[in-house]
Amino acid sequence: MDGEILCISLGGSVISKKDGPNVQYVDKFAELIARHGDKKLIITVGGGYTAKAYVEASRGFTSNNFLLDEIGINATRINAMLVRNAIASRTGGVFHSIPIDVEGIRRGIEVSRIVVLGGLVPGITTDAVSIIAGELAGSKTLINVSNIAYVYDRPPEEQGAKKLERITHEELIGLATKYDQRVARSNFIFDLVGAKLAGRSKMSIFFVDDSIDELGKLLEGKEHNGTVVESD
Repeated sequence: MDGEILCISLGGSVISKKDGPNVQYVDKFAELIARHGDKKLIITVGGGYTAKAYVEASRGFTSNNFLLDEIGINATRINAMLVRNAIASRTGGVFHSIPIDVEGIRRGIEVSRIVVLGGLVPGITTDAVSIIAGELAGSKTLINVSNIAYVYDRPPEEQGAKKLERITHEELIGLATKYDQRVARSNFIFDLVGAKLAGRSKMSIFFVDDSIDELGKLLEGKEHNGTVVESD
């Protein structure tokens, strides 16, 4: 991972809880990023409970999934602002705003070491956005941070679910095809669009849970606990 632009998809489930922002995690995450001042990063932040609360409230007024997705996207941008400000309070080189389109991402990459963003387009999750941003930047590595470290062969709450240590992009696409519903706030660990984009660009995906220590291992290029997705 040395010398390349790294992409991090920071799941909303990690930083946005029912009782509010997970400030303790955001603080530790920002501190970790600041310690790795040699790395160029694109960090895409999910919606978490902030998105869930507003999407569910809005379902009482509309069944339009496009509009519900727009609400979720705005929630991701609020979370991204929190993360961006936390990192900027500890280190320099952080892009001054949250990009809302591809040109904004391009500009951020050109002038800054760290770019933090949320969602972009209805129907496309922040997982897929992180891959799009990575393709734009020529990155070959995505670190996916969520509340679970492993991809499973079926929903992990089901009896007999088996965690997968290493899988191919095609295997991830197969699982996402089966379990990703493409409806706001219905969650498979990685969405189908993102899985296909990662496959076409041969971008390796390293899954990790909310352990700052495990994320630190990945940033240092060490072995970690979590699924690794690579091409054949």
